[in-house]
Amino acid sequence: MKFRILIHSRHASVISDFFRQTANYFDCLSTSECLDDIANHFKLFRPEAYICFCEGAVCGPIITQMRALRSSHAFSSVPIIVIGDETACNMLERLPQKPDLIIRTPVSPEKMISDIVNLIRNRQTSSAPSQQTIPLKPAPKPIPVTPVRPVQPVQQTPPEVKTEETNQTEPAKEPEKPAVSQTKSQAVIDKVPKNNKNTILVIDDDRSILRLIKSAAGETFNVTTMLNGDLLDKFFENRTVDLILLDYEMPGENGPDVFKRLRAMPNVQDTPIVFLTGVSDRKKIQEVLSLKPQGYVLKPINMDKLFSTIYGLLR
Repeated sequence: MKFRILIHSRHASVISDFFRQTANYFDCLSTSECLDDIANHFKLFRPEAYICFCEGAVCGPIITQMRALRSSHAFSSVPIIVIGDETACNMLERLPQKPDLIIRTPVSPEKMISDIVNLIRNRQTSSAPSQQTIPLKPAPKPIPVTPVRPVQPVQQTPPEVKTEETNQTEPAKEPEKPAVSQTKSQAVIDKVPKNNKNTILVIDDDRSILRLIKSAAGETFNVTTMLNGDLLDKFFENRTVDLILLDYEMPGENGPDVFKRLRAMPNVQDTPIVFLTGVSDRKKIQEVLSLKPQGYVLKPINMDKLFSTIYGLLR
């Protein structure tokens, strides 16, 4: 019996190789990265796994796809598999919500096929009764793989008092332990009111870092990104933000220089600034702290640490 696999890659040669190497085990169908296209293929093909090939630091599309698929009851039970190089896999493993399986390349076809088959079989065994491809009868509703967020009975004030302080008055009253494990950063995200998003400005010359933070935090916060500080004066002429994430080491005008410029702007003087720094030796850390930022996060970025820092400054 072959498993139905929906796959996506930006390279036709990768899709062709996968079709050829797995023909004895999988019935494959390719799709684009367009969410509507993926959704239509899910409904028509009803795959038992979705595989995305991810190259380098271009992880934004798969992060968006994961969020969309897992938020849908129709698709949330289908395992998501990412096959990528070291850079892509390292970035994905730091996300609060990871793929169900990450396969690092280079990998032998035998090993790749074995890992995929084992994941599908384990998922089918642990889920509701096996889904049958009966045309007129929908498949049984799968057991949700994400924890159900408990209703918080603390909100007893009138609607006008729905502020960030209200949502955070008694953090100790959240001792619940969900049946399904939940990462710390996802718990932090759940505490932030989504009907009143805070605005975060990220300044970093590394486009992959900008994409990673925007993809991971974009659902909870309004995230604006810049590659350098060239447009800051224009940007803050008539705007404010709630928090700034600033790369410490950048070509040209570096992080400390941008920090000093920001602190000289009237509407940014009291805005929390957190440095993103790839240096970890004591001397460099002392240089960072001497500027008196509100915090710093080391690279490679630990998402749990980043979201905890953001939440701690915005509450």
